[in-house]
Amino acid sequence: MLYLHYFLHATVALLAMVNPLEAVQFFPTFTQGGSPAQLRQAALKATFYAFMILTVSALVGRYILMAFGISTSAFQAAGGLVIMTVGFRMLWGMGQDCSGSNAPNANPAESVGLLVPFVMPIVTGPGAITTAITLVTRQETMQNLIIVQAAIVVNAVILWLSLRASVMLSKRIGHRIQDLISRFMGLILLAIGSQLLMTGVRTFFVDRI
Repeated sequence: MLYLHYFLHATVALLAMVNPLEAVQFFPTFTQGGSPAQLRQAALKATFYAFMILTVSALVGRYILMAFGISTSAFQAAGGLVIMTVGFRMLWGMGQDCSGSNAPNANPAESVGLLVPFVMPIVTGPGAITTAITLVTRQETMQNLIIVQAAIVVNAVILWLSLRASVMLSKRIGHRIQDLISRFMGLILLAIGSQLLMTGVRTFFVDRI
């Protein structure tokens, strides 16, 4: 019963950070112009990237940050800067460049933008990575590691189902509407990135007082 409690807690905590509903809103922006098959491939690939990032974070994330002398607050501030940059480009109608390719028939599953910045830091940002690290370090046992990994798998499945649903929805929306949504989401990204940046900077200096 205790293990079930840990599993549900880990699943919900990660789900709040990964936020598949937010990912659904941004996914069409980074996969514009793809065929239905390419969009399904992109959804699967994005899910795999997110799964691997969370898994690596859970296993060795804190050691990687420690090795480079990076605090979680500095990592959060850097993630905020990346998100702000993407938001600015989307707001000013440069969303296609975010996909990492300007070719009209480019496969969105092969684009650089699918990994950065969509999967990281939008889907698996500093919050999700820090959460994965925290869940593992709260009780350093093999049972807890298995529980956290199971929670990551559940989150990956939910993310994949959400992205697949967004593919079906995007086929019913015209390009003009998609462009308007992209610009609006760019403004939202700017706000999210600004908040992450300011929170990271504030935490960085507060920890040193």
